[in-house]
Amino acid sequence: MITKKIKTKYLTAKYILALAGIILLYKSLVHAFIYNQLVDEEHIYDISANNLRVEEERRIRVLESAGNAANTYMETENKLFNIMIELNGLIRSGTNYAAQEHAKSEVVRLLSELSYLRERSPELMAKGPFLYLMDIMTKTEARIANARRLYNVAVYEYNDYIYLFPFNIFARGLGFHEKQFYKAEEGAEHVPVVD
Repeated sequence: MITKKIKTKYLTAKYILALAGIILLYKSLVHAFIYNQLVDEEHIYDISANNLRVEEERRIRVLESAGNAANTYMETENKLFNIMIELNGLIRSGTNYAAQEHAKSEVVRLLSELSYLRERSPELMAKGPFLYLMDIMTKTEARIANARRLYNVAVYEYNDYIYLFPFNIFARGLGFHEKQFYKAEEGAEHVPVVD
């Protein structure tokens, strides 16, 4: 009798341990799968957030560089026109040969500077400074708009995973929290007044 009771308790304990092991294994596998999926979604979110930050930082550098190139172009062109007018006056008067030669050398220098700008920024020379700046701004803002769109898509997918079953059971406990969508700054919906 004692052996049958012990044997029954032993078998019961064995089955309970086996069942607990299966449940623990199942829970571990599900937990690992869900955790890995959430980590993947968080990585996609992080990549999108980083890309948005990079595009916003790039905008500052690109617009500053384009603005400097356009200003240099306009200043050089303005100097060239003024020297040409001065040279024309010197040639018409037929006097001061040294001043004429100095003006001619200055024209050559300014033309070489414009040539350098043309090689460095062919679009600047083709379009002119204002159209060039507008084109650069348009392209830069389009890149940022695309990065914002991709960021918001990543946030939507990430937040969707957190609220879907069975991910919602584990997400908060594993430290995954809702991410915020990109929102424009206050007053961005108003068109600025340009004088």
